[in-house]
This record gives sequence, structure tokens and C-alpha cells, in this order.
Amino acid sequence: MILNGIKYLFYSTYKIALINYGKEGGAIASYIIVSILLSVNVVAIVGFLNKLIFSNPDISFIIFLSIFIISLFINYLLIMNKSKYKNIISSFEEEKKKIRFGTLKILTYIFISFVLFATIVLMKVA
Repeated sequence: MILNGIKYLFYSTYKIALINYGKEGGAIASYIIVSILLSVNVVAIVGFLNKLIFSNPDISFIIFLSIFIISLFINYLLIMNKSKYKNIISSFEEEKKKIRFGTLKILTYIFISFVLFATIVLMKVA
């Protein structure tokens, strides 16, 4: 389920990036965008846990960078390795009817990701 969500997130961002970057550039841009979004979620979760356990929501830049690099690596294995992205794109091209509902899920996911991240940032300020 989560893996399909990541693949659909990649496909959705690919369709947008395709306009500006073409096929290969769009795939790379989508891979980076998905990695950033997943990193933001993990950082938000780490910040909440840090706040609950240690009463300190501070996350060092080294931890943030480490999470981003791990996200890049995992997404590379899931999406980019051995041109798996071509299979992902072709499989979603065939399922046009489900995309409308999936787009709402993706937009909700992106919105909640940034709300959680903003909450962590505001917890640091307060």
C-alpha cells in the first residue's frame, strides 16, 4: 500500500515535471521531489517524537541531511534503479480512471506533510 502510494506520488509529480523537463528530466525531478516529501514527513515525525520524549523539537541539520540522503537512496532503489520508473509510468498510464481520486489523495498528502513540518518549525520557535 505505501509502496503504491510512493509510486503514484512519483507518477503525479512526473506528469507535472514532464511539461518543463521532458521524459528523462521529468523522471529525475520527480524522484527528487518524492524524496524531499518523504524526508519532510520523516523529519516531522522525528520532531514530534523528540518533543514528546525529550521535550525538545530541535533537529540538527546533520540529522535532516542524513534522513534526506537515506530517502534518496531508498527511492532510488524503488523508482530509478534499472529504469523501474518506465514501468511505473506505463502502469499508471493504463489506469486513467483511478487517477482523479488518486490526485485528491496526493494533494491531501502534500498538504498534511507541509502542515506537519510547519508545526515542528513553530514548536521550535515557541
